[in-house]
Amino acid sequence: MVLVPTWKRQRRVVMPTFNQNILNGFVEVFSKQAEILVEQLQKIFNKKEIDLYDYMSRCTLDTFCETSMGATINAQTTDCEYMRWINSIFISFKCYKHVAFHYRLLKKKRLDYQKKLAESKEEHQSFYEEGSVKRKTFLDQLIESSDKTGANLTDVELRDEVDTFMIAGSDTTASIVSFALVMLAMFPEMQDKVYEEVSEVLGSDKPVEWTDLGKFVYLERVLKETLRLFPVGIGVARSVSKELELDGYILPAGSTAVVITLALHRDPEVWPDPLRFDPDRFLPEEVSKRHPYSWIPFSGGPRNCIGPKYAMMAMKALTATVVRQYKLSTTYKKVEDIKLQFDVAIRPVHGYKISMELRNSA
Repeated sequence: MVLVPTWKRQRRVVMPTFNQNILNGFVEVFSKQAEILVEQLQKIFNKKEIDLYDYMSRCTLDTFCETSMGATINAQTTDCEYMRWINSIFISFKCYKHVAFHYRLLKKKRLDYQKKLAESKEEHQSFYEEGSVKRKTFLDQLIESSDKTGANLTDVELRDEVDTFMIAGSDTTASIVSFALVMLAMFPEMQDKVYEEVSEVLGSDKPVEWTDLGKFVYLERVLKETLRLFPVGIGVARSVSKELELDGYILPAGSTAVVITLALHRDPEVWPDPLRFDPDRFLPEEVSKRHPYSWIPFSGGPRNCIGPKYAMMAMKALTATVVRQYKLSTTYKKVEDIKLQFDVAIRPVHGYKISMELRNSA
């Protein structure tokens, strides 16, 4: 468990790196990598139903590496070693195979990463001493914030923060966008509404810019409803610091309380007809009727996820770019058909099954 003083110190450093101006500067990367994804999908769009996740995860990994480290690893277009490394780590979690092989692999990669980190710190100093207008990465911002706040994060702490952001963030974003596309494939009328909104904002070929994201109002509701039904994490755990009574039950100090997010998001007392996919649950007038903690895909309270704005911006750019290019369908007929498994994150047992048709094939 991370001690509270350590968490507070590191949170104070990380918070400024997610301000809106910095995030706006990342949208160019979101858009560029989404366009590469569309090009990659053209190679297989005429095939029968596929599991979209591998393509999506490569796209989000490229996105997160570029925005977090300024590194281009070309996971979408090459047999990327870093992709194999991450897959190996997730397999080890899934199978509980924390064996020496994985630790040796992780140690080697971290040594390589430490070298990259040192290079990045040197580049950061030289670029900004010279007043360069180079777009700052998450690591650049983290180093700068560490210096300004006097926190003086060590190289290990800097590396751990970027690891969390890059690995956990890329996987969760890929998963949610994949689930969202399955939902749009399942409900063509909703897909048409998203396509019409995207077309109205972007036209036929304009890349997504940061000023466009706020105009994707219906798409945002689709993503939020997807996060309700398929929150990436099954739950969140919190340490009980003092004795607490809930509905006549005592939670003793020192115990751990676990909130099962999936159960909360599908609770019929909070969400009538909970397995019905309905983006209009997130109309402002509907949101105002519910407790603010009835929807917690990014956790809640002071120790919530620090990157929901980044995630939503990335998901909007990626989903909009794919839907503008492809008409989607699936053999899933209803939400109940999607059986879930719980590994590091929630996954569909039978994959993110999608068939695609190029919209402008004529």
